[in-house]
Amino acid sequence: MACRAFKAEDAVDVYKQCLRLDPLYPNALTNLGLAWESLGNHAEAEQCYRRSLRADGDDPETLELLGRCLSTRGKHKVKLCYSRGLVL
Repeated sequence: MACRAFKAEDAVDVYKQCLRLDPLYPNALTNLGLAWESLGNHAEAEQCYRRSLRADGDDPETLELLGRCLSTRGKHKVKLCYSRGLVL
């Protein structure tokens, strides 16, 4: 089976299509956030991570990703809370 390597731009399109079918699908939201981060769009990534946590607030990986994203955006105090699993 042939496998095509996806670029981040392709991933954004694919996850947006998934979210049209299920707007609250946490894995698609988290992966869309990762794709946005790889493109340097940290504001969009943060929104995706927050939406994912509203759909599935207990996911430690998404909490950590949000914390890292917030730190990148200069929100270090908030990052500490998310990294420890505390949702503000």
